[in-house]
Amino acid sequence: MNKDNAEGLRRALETLIKQEGCRICDCFDVLVLDGASTDDSEEIAEGFSKEFPCIRFKVQEILGGVGPARLEAIRYAMDNGYEYIIWGDSENVYSPRYVAEMLSSPSDCDIVSGRSLVARESVWSDMFFWYHAYHEIVPGLYKRHSPGNNKLARVTTAYREALYPPSKRSDDFYYTLLVLRKGLKIKYCLQPRAVVKVSMPRTYKEVKGWQSSRIKGLIEAAIMVGDKRPPDLLPWVFYSLTPVIGPSLMVSSFSLMPPISFIPIFFGLLISLTPVAFSSLIAARSRNVYEGGGLRTLPYVLAGTLLHGFMTLRYYLKWRVTFKEKVKELRRKCRKIVEYFGFKPEMACAIDSS
Repeated sequence: MNKDNAEGLRRALETLIKQEGCRICDCFDVLVLDGASTDDSEEIAEGFSKEFPCIRFKVQEILGGVGPARLEAIRYAMDNGYEYIIWGDSENVYSPRYVAEMLSSPSDCDIVSGRSLVARESVWSDMFFWYHAYHEIVPGLYKRHSPGNNKLARVTTAYREALYPPSKRSDDFYYTLLVLRKGLKIKYCLQPRAVVKVSMPRTYKEVKGWQSSRIKGLIEAAIMVGDKRPPDLLPWVFYSLTPVIGPSLMVSSFSLMPPISFIPIFFGLLISLTPVAFSSLIAARSRNVYEGGGLRTLPYVLAGTLLHGFMTLRYYLKWRVTFKEKVKELRRKCRKIVEYFGFKPEMACAIDSS
């Protein structure tokens, strides 16, 4: 996936043409699916394709983010007889045996996550590195979810009954939810030897843009699949408010008589410590997923997760009214795009009278 990231695309392709144990054009091909870039992305891709003809640059048939692009890529893979898709972004820098390690995973795996290694580039990397690697950080989560920019999927089994909603972002999150809700027997695996280096926003302006587009994608995808709101909204809002809720409960105990006063004190303390406990888990497991990992990241992770929760609330309140007026339009759009690529609408969209 690429849009207006010519230099990132160059770095990604340079690491793909140097793959060991699974040579480009002999073992795998590359499709650069582009969102109508205005920079030199096409020229860079075509420069590589002169030496490696299996690298193809293609502008998306339906623009509008990664959701429609994923559906197009799946259709492309099916029509051209590919067994696997390895999803990636043009910001990725691949380890020398990334593709070979992905393909060495057990044959019964339908979806395989690689190991994300986040580059340490700014304080914002310290605060948000976990976002690209929480499938590895949270114990066992990789058995239920795989990140959209670092995974292998077996085409015939992973996309038999569920697809990505054609939202601008958060499509992989909702693919996971659809798999769970449909009760599909999709086996997820983790391949820690397949390492890809990724980046986080480097400035506060970039963080705000990322968070805003993330929430827009979540709301859009929620409407497409028939939800009233993103399922992770309330947990993140509660998380962001724990510094207020916890102390407020403890203060309220002053107006109660013992032993009843112990109840709000206990729950207030428990709530107050939730961000610290969660951030400590991330920091303790961060060495394998972040170049600057270790317990020193704890205060940064604490600040980052709280800010993540606050921005989730802020941008949800900003965008919910806009999207509330587009429910029928977005659901029709979902069905139209899914059908355009030759799939059944119910694989990714809400089916109702609207």
